[in-house]
Amino acid sequence: MERISKKDKLYSNILTNLADIYLIYEDYGKAKIYYSQAEETQKGGLLKKRSPDYLQTVFKLATVFHKLEDYIQAEFFFVKLIPLLKKELGRQHIDYESALNELASVYQDSGNYAKAQHLLEQVLLLREKRVGKEHSDFIQTVKSLGRLYTNTGQNNRALSLIRYVLPNLLLNSDLENFLIKIKEFLNMDEVNNQFMIAEILNEAGVKITKEAQIVSIQNTGQVLAEPIDNLRKASSLFKQAAEWGNEDAIQNRVQMLDISCAKENSSSEKHIRQIEITLDVQPDNLIVVNCDGDFSHTFDISNLYLDDAIITKSPEFYGEKIYQALFPMNFLTHTKLSTLTDRIVLVLSQSYLQEIPWEYAYNSDGFLVQNHQFVRSLPKDKRIALQNLDMNIHVIAVPANPLDENYATLNIEGEWWRLKESILSATGTICLERTNPSTMDKLRSCVANKNGRIVHFMGHGKKSEQGAELCFENEYGGADHVSAVDFVQRLKGTVFMVLLNACDTASHGSTNFHNLAKALVEEGVPYALGMRRKISDEDSLSVTRVFYSEIVRGTPVEEAIRQVRYKLASSSNHSAIGIPVLYTALDKPATGFSYFSGTPRILDNCPPIELNDITQPEGTFRGRIQELKKIGKFLTGDRRPKIITIHGVGGQGKTALATVIVERFAHAWPGGVWGINLESLPSCEIFSHRLACFLNIEKIGDSNLETLQKQLLGRLKHQRTLIVLDNAETMIEAVEQRNVAALDLAQFIRQQLLIQNVNLLITSRIQTGWTDETVMELDGLDPEAGAYLFLQCIPIELSEEDGIEDRMNQFGSALMELSEKIHGHPLGLLLLGKAFAEKNVCFQEDCL
Repeated sequence: MERISKKDKLYSNILTNLADIYLIYEDYGKAKIYYSQAEETQKGGLLKKRSPDYLQTVFKLATVFHKLEDYIQAEFFFVKLIPLLKKELGRQHIDYESALNELASVYQDSGNYAKAQHLLEQVLLLREKRVGKEHSDFIQTVKSLGRLYTNTGQNNRALSLIRYVLPNLLLNSDLENFLIKIKEFLNMDEVNNQFMIAEILNEAGVKITKEAQIVSIQNTGQVLAEPIDNLRKASSLFKQAAEWGNEDAIQNRVQMLDISCAKENSSSEKHIRQIEITLDVQPDNLIVVNCDGDFSHTFDISNLYLDDAIITKSPEFYGEKIYQALFPMNFLTHTKLSTLTDRIVLVLSQSYLQEIPWEYAYNSDGFLVQNHQFVRSLPKDKRIALQNLDMNIHVIAVPANPLDENYATLNIEGEWWRLKESILSATGTICLERTNPSTMDKLRSCVANKNGRIVHFMGHGKKSEQGAELCFENEYGGADHVSAVDFVQRLKGTVFMVLLNACDTASHGSTNFHNLAKALVEEGVPYALGMRRKISDEDSLSVTRVFYSEIVRGTPVEEAIRQVRYKLASSSNHSAIGIPVLYTALDKPATGFSYFSGTPRILDNCPPIELNDITQPEGTFRGRIQELKKIGKFLTGDRRPKIITIHGVGGQGKTALATVIVERFAHAWPGGVWGINLESLPSCEIFSHRLACFLNIEKIGDSNLETLQKQLLGRLKHQRTLIVLDNAETMIEAVEQRNVAALDLAQFIRQQLLIQNVNLLITSRIQTGWTDETVMELDGLDPEAGAYLFLQCIPIELSEEDGIEDRMNQFGSALMELSEKIHGHPLGLLLLGKAFAEKNVCFQEDCL
């Protein structure tokens, strides 16, 4: 029998048929294998690269990667496919439209809502033109886009969308069906969007009356009045209806609900069984213990001062000492603790008592903080009243990673992604907003004139003579040391809770402001969670995931922290359970936030960024501090160089540096940042079309390149935009050789784009020589950064707790010497590291 060649069309058909079968049976792993082989065969074999078979295979391969939640590969193949479909089939073809829609879904599932929105808006226009507003495909796109708008806080856009399709929604619909359709379109299960429904109803004019609006809101309130947790929200809805209708029956219902709320508050307060332990200092290290205002016993505190290394090594042993000091047998504290206590409140009369890690108290049932809510509080005369939490949860994240040699480099983007994943996995209405940039002024702008916010700081903390400090970023990325006094004053009166995921934010010092978490509650912040010392990435992730998954379901803060500690008890680092320290300023424990069903939303506060074909660096980016600070000043200042060229030899890390620059400083470019790789020398037409897509400019009919470029230049006038040209040496060399395509492209960039509100960030082995070019010469990495880059290539064993840091401590000197020998050349270090890893030898210093 004649063998089938791998270049034969029959062979590729067999592969795709096999893959199709596995796809039908949802075996996506095997489907991926065969589609990948088919794609390679069709691309490199007898089939033309742009044949229908090839395009269909790429589409299915991208879809399989999406099913496998490999969003990077899914994006890669869809981005590769879409230009081919556009060229071969045209923009009006259903396959082109479907590919855009699928890519939007990939972006939405991976949390890249800006790109998803951009694509869905294109799909909406294409489907309206192809099938009209009444077709199910168009309606489905409206649903997807409407939900995205509401989930990302763009309520005005959602309203505009509904207004756009309103006549079709009203067609053959009564009031009840009309409301159902709107709720379905905008995913309006959450209560606070009922008022948006009322506003939309107004758009319907005479067909929907004011009375109908009142009935709608009353019905919603009636449903909400059933679960106790929603009493307050139901009351507020009925009050809104009362303002519109002013009917006695509605007013009576409001009064009944308010009474029910008051009764529920009273019963919830009685339900919590607590003991309050106060420690007073006497001479000779003697501590007097009072329990709920009555004397219990005394103990000698000198036995509790142990080295932190001992506590870390054996927290259970130390915890037994704490337990015996606080709850000795046959004394009042022990008796009350035995009566099914839910909550333990600890009040410490002297600041130096804060130094003792009381959270380690341990008995035969385990750590007390696992089984009881445990909180440090203020003296009774300094506590504040409980605030109303009848609102959506709004978290403001501050991921600060300043450019400063005095601080270890943090994987701050990794922490931000972990926080996003924790929020997105929650089931309920919660908003996560990022300060961008992570400056104190930006944080203040996010909380100003607001209340009930949760501030989550991720970064470095330290102590100075004046007190604790948090290390924020300044406007150009450098370090800004914000004192505890300043931090407290800028947040005062605006937040419900502060989470300080930074070391030394709950440890003792010579002033009150050395313990930042305690200082916050002393200034009226209801809750503050600080860290006694550094917490591992894995344990930090547990804190984040458990805490937010609890509070979004209405769990009170103190119970949510108990659940966090319960999780930390199973950590490989047993001492992790005592690292978080919770303080409160409240006279009574807070109830939970009201639970609203819905979808979490993320606000990045970042302009659009598109660097699709520019390679992103792997792992944590280290070094280049001075270069980043210098370019940061260029890109964020009032007078910005029109052209900044990162110049260096091949493999020096120019592209990696450029991507980090964009990540850090995109916030200073309201028009966004768009990048293109010039290595393959795109034509001026391709360059212009891709830039137009980024700017949401639709090509009109058969308009020519000149018309499109006029649209581009018109759009770019209005907002500062940064364009990144990667590997520009290809274009520069081609210009020198008088290549027509290169000359056209260079002329358009230089003579038309640069006279707009556009600046260029260029990476190149050759300087452009253009007017106003500022050149940054890029040398090798410093020895320490080079050593870390080498280590990132070496697999970390699960048994190695500290991973790269542990290896750096052991082998850093030898690796830094190696880095110096090759002049810190990044590509050389990567190749050496990968070669070392491929040999699979034991990592020892004598191997280097």
